[in-house]
Amino acid sequence: ASDSFHIRNTTLPSDSFHVGQGYYRILLLVGDNLEDFVEGSKSDPASRRKLALRHAGRWGRQWIVLPNSIYGHWEASMYNFDYQLPRERQLQLKMQQLKEQ
Repeated sequence: ASDSFHIRNTTLPSDSFHVGQGYYRILLLVGDNLEDFVEGSKSDPASRRKLALRHAGRWGRQWIVLPNSIYGHWEASMYNFDYQLPRERQLQLKMQQLKEQ
């Protein structure tokens, strides 16, 4: 039996957790989305920014993000996760967010 395991699509509320009969401490967490690290990231860009800053001490040390620059929750947050909006309106809202920054 192997001692290795794989975490997939799991939001971890603490630095340690139980897997089966074993107890593991996470030393480094790598993800491509804020949701991979903390709950509550499906919100507007300002709230996401505050959430990320709340955990500033972990970025680059305990948490490593390999962002997907093409799409992700960061993008959808700019139009309030309303995937039914026409593409043109999504683009307008994205441009508005960029200008406000």
